[in-house]
Amino acid sequence: RIPANYLRLTVREVKERGVAGGELLVNDRVVLRLPDPDRVREVAERLDRLFNAELRSFEVGLESYGETRFLVARGTSIVTLTARDAQWNGTTVQDLALAIHARLRAAMEEDLRRRKLTG
Repeated sequence: RIPANYLRLTVREVKERGVAGGELLVNDRVVLRLPDPDRVREVAERLDRLFNAELRSFEVGLESYGETRFLVARGTSIVTLTARDAQWNGTTVQDLALAIHARLRAAMEEDLRRRKLTG
């Protein structure tokens, strides 16, 4: 089994419509944008721990409670997505959660495929 600890996490600060925010990149692919750089750093720390424990893409899921969505893995919340997050991204909470979920899983799967091909 190939460990997932090859995944590179990068956090960078951005401005969107005059509001400071942050982006999380996995292997140079943007997977998450939030209106709070500190929250993005917290998400990166959680993912780093999970990646080091060989997290696989199928273990990443979505949960909801009312209008709030949670990206989760192994019983741990990775990020809580709110209406403010969705508004900053110009979308709904549901669509934001689905997009982040899909982008994260795709980045993980692409990394695994590339490592299988290149060794």
